[in-house]
Amino acid sequence: MNRTALCIKMLELLSTKRIYKVSELAELLETNPRNVLEYKKELEVAGYFIESVSGKYGGYYLNQRNLLSPINFTEEERRIFNNSTNYLLSRKEFLYKKEFELILSKIHSAINQKNHYNDLIIINRFPLVMKEEEIMERYKIVKESIEKKLVLEIEYLSQKNTSKRYNVHPYQLFMFNNSWFIIALNEKHDSISYFKINRISDYMLTSHKFSVKENFKIDDYIDEYGMKQNGEWMKIEALVFNQYASLVKERIYGRNQIVTSIDENTTNLKVEMQNIDAIKAFILGFGSNIKILSPQLLIDEILNESIKLINNYNKRWEWWKNISN
Repeated sequence: MNRTALCIKMLELLSTKRIYKVSELAELLETNPRNVLEYKKELEVAGYFIESVSGKYGGYYLNQRNLLSPINFTEEERRIFNNSTNYLLSRKEFLYKKEFELILSKIHSAINQKNHYNDLIIINRFPLVMKEEEIMERYKIVKESIEKKLVLEIEYLSQKNTSKRYNVHPYQLFMFNNSWFIIALNEKHDSISYFKINRISDYMLTSHKFSVKENFKIDDYIDEYGMKQNGEWMKIEALVFNQYASLVKERIYGRNQIVTSIDENTTNLKVEMQNIDAIKAFILGFGSNIKILSPQLLIDEILNESIKLINNYNKRWEWWKNISN
């Protein structure tokens, strides 16, 4: 791309009125920071005054009316659009940040904005350990495997913390709970399974072709609640107490959920959830602020897990019993 084209692209980015660091502009334009400064000078000579903001979150933006005909967004539409933009660009699992940023620059430059849209703070509480670049590498190789129908050889770390090599036929990529997954046929077991991208430690795209099973339907494996083939569904009823009595009303945890207030400190939760290990982790996350009413199987599982927890702190537990008597 020649110098003029890069200046125009930089102008499109800056016309969003978002504040860009020099390093961000250099990355988006695929050039070095020194060239960004040169492009800034050329744009200012052409009559586009580029302002600077100092500080940790500072950078460049174009303080000027829009270059394109404005889109007549309402204030509420503009707020939703800007906040959605910030949310997507803040997510580590969003793999098309660079391309998306360039597309957005064209849209934003056609919106008559009054304010910068860098005021929304998004915190990803439990980000993945694997770097975004590594996730992207795996995503691309899996996508190529799907498109070309080439067998993918992977080294995969299971939930039991053991690594095994598999030849898989990837059918579909999807995201669940902020992580990328593959629905793929495992040659070893001749069965379709879910594989988490960030658990793939090694991979190689082979030259062997595969065919998708004729009876494969994506709806058999994914729905609005996540992975359908991920353990048995269980009907749960529980009482939730104290501050969680209010918090539990804010989210949908599974199918056929019914939430009923008993009093200001107690909520009755009825819901169908999947996968006993995931259910136990969910229940234990409430600590003493939850009481399972049914099924008995889950009550027994939670009791057994509680005993294991006590045993992990056995000496401390014996000391506590002694001072309590």
